Amino acid sequence: MTWKSMRLCSSIVSNVSSTHRKAGRILVLTLAVAIMPAIARAGSVNFLPTQVTRSAVVANAASTNIPLNVSKSAGCGSGSCTAVTSLTFTFTLSAAPRAAHHFTNMTGVTWTRLTFTETGVAASAITCSSGIFSCSVLPNGANGARIVLTAFGTLIGVPAGQTFELGFGCKSGGCGAWPTLNFTANANANLVPEPNTAMLALTGFGLIGGAFILWRRKLAFSA
Repeated sequence: MTWKSMRLCSSIVSNVSSTHRKAGRILVLTLAVAIMPAIARAGSVNFLPTQVTRSAVVANAASTNIPLNVSKSAGCGSGSCTAVTSLTFTFTLSAAPRAAHHFTNMTGVTWTRLTFTETGVAASAITCSSGIFSCSVLPNGANGARIVLTAFGTLIGVPAGQTFELGFGCKSGGCGAWPTLNFTANANANLVPEPNTAMLALTGFGLIGGAFILWRRKLAFSA
């Protein structure tokens, strides 16, 4: 999008005088500076298969590593599976070094996106991995997290009728333990961009519109 916008502005600039051309170049550079951060932030959600998203804080402080693994399950383990019949559901995690919750998608549709939100563990302390989703951890306030799971490529998500497991903690030890938390889950919900990302994008579009209006006025004046 940025390259096309720059080419449009460059073609406009080529049809005006040298003085106007200098002003156009400044507009093009301003446009690039305004839009590039928005694109970078919008692309912060990781869509690379099976890659674990880790914040800089977690990478530098392994003691705060609190893992979550989302995987396909052939059964319900030693407990029972919770049948999920709605695209929005809640569940409670009890404090434990290692806990596994099993759910079965009974909504009749494939889940290509699944989001978990909580307000008890900061995003910087959580690492997420999955064999059926791409996984990213985003802040949800100062002390919470929004865990975004997205189907991509060979990562097919959760088909209708499929059972999956949420593994909290680690089997081998050496990682942080999850406290008692309430989770809200939303399947197939659209991801809303962060306010800063939306504002930067609007600024970029405003600059494009301003450059076009300026060109039209100068063209009418020269005629």
